[in-house]
Amino acid sequence: MQSLRVHLLGCGRMGSALARGWVASPRLRLSLSIEDPAPATDCRTFLVQNGAVFGPLSQPPDVLVLAIKPQAYPGSLSLIRPMARPRTLVVSIMAGITSAQLTAELGTGRVVRAMPNTPAAIGRGITSWVCAAGCDDGDLRHAQSLLEATGPAVRLNDEAELDIATAIAGCGPAYVFLLTEVLAAVGEARGLAPAIAASLARATVTGSAALMEARPADAPSALRHEVTSPQGVTAAALDILMASEDGLKVLMDRAIAAALVRSAELGAR
Repeated sequence: MQSLRVHLLGCGRMGSALARGWVASPRLRLSLSIEDPAPATDCRTFLVQNGAVFGPLSQPPDVLVLAIKPQAYPGSLSLIRPMARPRTLVVSIMAGITSAQLTAELGTGRVVRAMPNTPAAIGRGITSWVCAAGCDDGDLRHAQSLLEATGPAVRLNDEAELDIATAIAGCGPAYVFLLTEVLAAVGEARGLAPAIAASLARATVTGSAALMEARPADAPSALRHEVTSPQGVTAAALDILMASEDGLKVLMDRAIAAALVRSAELGAR
């Protein structure tokens, strides 16, 4: 991969996770500049020590990465437009802001929309992405290389799929953390000491995830069946969680639907 000039606008949780992955990757050759009014001090120190420069652009970038909040995008257009030169690839991780909007408002069809998730901060994320019609083969290679620096990067067919992937994988870590919270809270409510309930819940979630990773050929349903003795204790609990009227699948479908609605709202201005 040729050396790239990459400019990152926004260095919050996701922006900083991407930046850390880029500077730590032995496969990437890039010069990284970052613009953020208040980056975390520890993150800034690490990135500067690894060659990143904080401040406005000194020359047009090859890749402009938009990692600001979607709510901040309209007010940032006057800053973004001069950066999006005809040969600049624009990579956006803003939820809800479509490629059509970016193309119309920035004057370029060389647009990639991507959605990483927070495990990217430790190199264990997964990113879904799509490209606009104006991207060429070089743009696709650059996007793939940059996005997979923090974990697998999966190219999807269209933005409808990206919205669904965002609601599942982009938001998904929050669902897992909530499950851990709820397991601990219920254990505490049923009489366990808070520290013990929290430890049991956390170890159960992380251990189960590690087991899935260690056995990729086995479907989660197969692993679930291994835990579930017929008419046993786990089966009694799963009868509630898998109820057809109000079980976990129904509740999760409602949650994903709400996330999709909110994504559409963020893009409507």
